[in-house]
Amino acid sequence: MNHLGVPFCEVCSEALVKSMYGQIRPIESFSPGTNTLITLTNSSTTNLSVVSLMPSGGSVGIQWFTNDVPVPGATSPSLMVSGFSLPPGTNQVKVEVVDMSSTVRTDPTLLLKDSRTWKVKAVVIPQPTLAAVRAGSRVIISWPTNNTSGFLLEGTNYLAATTAWPRVTNSTVVTNNQNTVTVDLLGPLRFFRLRKP
Repeated sequence: MNHLGVPFCEVCSEALVKSMYGQIRPIESFSPGTNTLITLTNSSTTNLSVVSLMPSGGSVGIQWFTNDVPVPGATSPSLMVSGFSLPPGTNQVKVEVVDMSSTVRTDPTLLLKDSRTWKVKAVVIPQPTLAAVRAGSRVIISWPTNNTSGFLLEGTNYLAATTAWPRVTNSTVVTNNQNTVTVDLLGPLRFFRLRKP
């Protein structure tokens, strides 16, 4: 025992650490709550995070999982998850935190290990398809009206790694469930894309 400057023996030290984890857990807090379904559409994201207890003179091990598969390199207290990073449907994203204390040699009841699990629903909405029809010195660009709210039409005259994609500001007309924009051709080539900022 620790009396008059004599440190605890190894057995007593291990028993002390285990008794502390009988009262507290390695995960002190977490965000967001785990009691609601998180829905992510396409590239929308959420940040899952935990605050773990930091043992004096020790360290903690953190590992994130998606559907019980370890996420490579995901060993920090937070994980950014997007709709595209998960399979479509409801997924389980879990974090495990373990006190790596060398004081405890065996932990058969897993007192030094804690976890939290979030349910994350990934909804992938298909990207709209652009159609282009040339009409003399103009081109008519069209795309479906369903599931395209918030998309911007952008255009450029060339493609390169540093290509700027300015927004096409011509007015959009809706005809037969299609958004249509008529654009003047400003050269032999013109490229268009839809982007959701």
